[in-house]
Amino acid sequence: PFDQGSGDIVLRSCDQVDFYLYQWTLSSASPFFQTMFSLPQNQNDPSSRSPEGCPIVDMAEDTPTIRMLLQFCYPRTLCPKPTLDSVADLKRCLTLGNKFDIDIIRVAAQKSLMRLAQSQPETAYFIAWSFQMRDAVLSSAQASVHHPFLLQETEEMSEVPALALARLYRFRTDCNDRLSSL
Repeated sequence: PFDQGSGDIVLRSCDQVDFYLYQWTLSSASPFFQTMFSLPQNQNDPSSRSPEGCPIVDMAEDTPTIRMLLQFCYPRTLCPKPTLDSVADLKRCLTLGNKFDIDIIRVAAQKSLMRLAQSQPETAYFIAWSFQMRDAVLSSAQASVHHPFLLQETEEMSEVPALALARLYRFRTDCNDRLSSL
């Protein structure tokens, strides 16, 4: 639904893909867009307009990231809700929710993070830590108690300070000590 050539604004991804959209829809979904569209636009530069005459906004995000953002912003009758099946999609979603200040994205990401915690608690823990999601950090730490502590180096681990690992280790040790005392 984003390449029909209709709309009143074009978001251009960093890899030069144009998304034709409606400002009202984006403004309704995000305070970020609402503020952005309220700022004066450069009307004189022809390179800042599409062939249809719509203003073009160059985005820092790539095509899959913008597509995910728009799938959350637009009605379900126009596009499906993103599935967040991979760790990369989950992290992309968390970044979008924070940057564009969209609660529905943050809620979807938190649910996905909680699901991930059941099978990969340490990965979920490190992601939750890096995005400062206190409830998800605690849930992931609790889920990790039911799994062996097989710490493998991952990209997610490298994104957090050593303090995160130390706290997870201490949490697990405290849980084991309490169980032993029973």
